[in-house]
Parts: sequence; structure tokens; C-alpha cells
Amino acid sequence: MKFFKITIFAIVLFWSSVALALHPSGRPPQGGWKPGPGITLGGSFAYLRGGNLSNAYLQGLEFTWFQKMWSPFSWWVTGGGKFATNGDETVVLPTVELGVNVAVFNIGTGYAFGLPDTMGRHLWNGFVGLSFPVYTPRRGSLLFLQVYYRPIFTFPLDAHGIAHEMGLMLKWLWAFGQI
Repeated sequence: MKFFKITIFAIVLFWSSVALALHPSGRPPQGGWKPGPGITLGGSFAYLRGGNLSNAYLQGLEFTWFQKMWSPFSWWVTGGGKFATNGDETVVLPTVELGVNVAVFNIGTGYAFGLPDTMGRHLWNGFVGLSFPVYTPRRGSLLFLQVYYRPIFTFPLDAHGIAHEMGLMLKWLWAFGQI
């Protein structure tokens, strides 16, 4: 029960920070929340455990397009790439993902193509993230930190096993429409 109360408190605290960052007045704009597309651009750093490339470090770059459906929900699509390094071995992973934002939580799924196929040629992943606002210079612009977990599965399911990616993203958000 204590964990539940702390989680609810954290959600309310961080959601209010996001609302304040996107709307410096601290309240929705006149007429309510409207759909508004936007983009994010940022980098990531992660640790990979399990699979053939266990104990590896990943660096990545992502570009995301999002569309707000209604507050606090939006959907997003991401493209990017990552480099995984483990000793002498380096793997390039072009990636695409699709998901939804629910307040400060991000939930999605994606696909990556392993070059070379050390981790597997075709990789499917889940995605769960939690965003924290860091800085906002003006309305509709936000720098945020995202803590995430990504289980990675290979196709066909074989001896590569499941890899577990845990990391941080630092992303800049630009909203084009009224949100």
C-alpha cells in the first residue's frame, strides 16, 4: 500500500510539472486542450544485459513524431539508431518504434535490424519509459529526461535469448500545435 501511495504522489507531482512546463500559466489554455503534433530529438545511453551481446553499452540517437489525441494521451512513432559495444565487438541497430504516452509513462513496441547479426538479424522489442521534465525555455518547448526499459527478442526465437536494455534518454520536445 505504501508503494502505491508513493507512486500516485510521484505521478501527480511529475504530471503537474509537465503541465506547468508546457503551459507556464499552470493551467490548460483557454478553450481546453487541443490536438497538437510535435517532434522530439535526443540521445540515449543504456546498459544491455542478456542475449549474445551481454554486458554491452548502447549509445543512440532518436527522432520522434507525436500526435496528442486528448490530454493526457498521445501516440508516437520513432526512428533512430543505436551502437552496441562489448569489448572488441560493435553492433549497429537501425530501429523503429510505435507507442502511446499516458501522462508521463511511455509504452510501445519496435523493430531493429542487427548489423552484423551478433544479437540476431531481426529484433523485436517492448518499451516502457518514465519522463521527467528538466527545463522549459518557453511554451511548447521542453527538455526532458526519460528512464526506460526495453526487453529485446530475436526472430526466430533461438539461442540468442532475451536481452534487457535499461537506460536514460535526454530529449528535446517541440510542439507545433496548441497542446
